[in-house]
Amino acid sequence: MLLPNARRFLVNVLQKGRAYSTNLRCTSSVNRVPPIVTFDLSSLKQSLDIAVPPFPRTCPIGIPPATVVELPVIRRDESLKEPTSVVGVKDPTTVVRQEAARMIVIRRRKMRRHKLKKLRKKMHFTWAKVRQKREMKKEKEFQAEIMCKINEAENFNATAYVQEKIDKANEVLIPKLWKGKRLPEFVIKDLLEEKKKKQEFKLQRIEKRKKLSMNVADYKV
Repeated sequence: MLLPNARRFLVNVLQKGRAYSTNLRCTSSVNRVPPIVTFDLSSLKQSLDIAVPPFPRTCPIGIPPATVVELPVIRRDESLKEPTSVVGVKDPTTVVRQEAARMIVIRRRKMRRHKLKKLRKKMHFTWAKVRQKREMKKEKEFQAEIMCKINEAENFNATAYVQEKIDKANEVLIPKLWKGKRLPEFVIKDLLEEKKKKQEFKLQRIEKRKKLSMNVADYKV
């Protein structure tokens, strides 16, 4: 809510549109003319309710004083002074020796890389043809191997295969050593045949003895 005096003051200013000036109390030593605030709102005929914070009646309402900022003084009549003495740059007393021991090696390596790139760019299609021919040759060899396996599978005989496996299982292996000595294969075969004959002769003698009669009268002396 507005104070009665403040509300009455605002309504009078809005309706009549007269000028109102306020005297400011400034602590500065400079005498300033208070500004004139003019309101010309003749179109507004109705009263306005403006909410302002409460303040005591003895508190003056005014505009704060303006502050004066002093700029620094710049003298434009003075010219720039150039240095009278020129100090030259002296060469160093000790010179560091710089060596490029690997410069030639690095240069040759770069040239080899450059030549290799140039050669690859030049021979790109030629080497592509060579690779294509190599791949075609490998493919033909693979196809021929596959056809050989297919023909072998078509000509397969199960009976002959089984008989071959049986004969191989019944085959007597010829040892490479005979009584701890390494001998040729044919010599070992002969020795095995002699051993087999001796065993057969021994078995025949045993069978003959079994057939002999134990009665002495059967024999004529």
